[in-house]
Amino acid sequence: ACAVDVEWAPAPGAVEDVAWSPTEATVLMTCGSAAGALRVLDARTASRAMLTRADAHGAADVNALSWNRSVAYLVATAGDDGCARVWDLRRFGAACEPVGRFDYHAGSHLAAVEWDPHDESSLCTCAGGAVEAVSLWDLSVEDDGQDAGAPDVPPQLLFVHQGMDDPKEAKYHPQIPGLVMTTAADGFSVFMPNI
Repeated sequence: ACAVDVEWAPAPGAVEDVAWSPTEATVLMTCGSAAGALRVLDARTASRAMLTRADAHGAADVNALSWNRSVAYLVATAGDDGCARVWDLRRFGAACEPVGRFDYHAGSHLAAVEWDPHDESSLCTCAGGAVEAVSLWDLSVEDDGQDAGAPDVPPQLLFVHQGMDDPKEAKYHPQIPGLVMTTAADGFSVFMPNI
């Protein structure tokens, strides 16, 4: 027998990913294909979502989400539009805008996103389609206008790992800072960039 048995009100379309709150035992967030919907749910009030944001990635599906374990009000999402977005749950609602938008892989699709457990401002994204890359981002980096690097590369983009066939997932190692493992159609890889 199950100690907890909760069935939430149905949402249109598929649920693509789910993440439990790092601070609230009964709260979770879902994302999916129903008009790019993000929903915050509470097991104590299963009859309705606490918060909902439709069209979180425009008309594109939202494929993955990750709740920041160090800054519990930040959630990152990844969509079929090739963009990663960061949401501040203190301002979350039907008309809220993301506090961060990373569209370097636009035209592809992002299959995964994950916050770095060792750095509250860093995350990785996994892009399939035309790009086929895992990218590491640092949200604490600001564009100061002084960078003489490539003009189309955002300053927050730290590292791009390529050479995989249709990457699906990227996970940080929980004990080894900077170590990332990826899965793809042609196997998996483990890397630690020297950045």
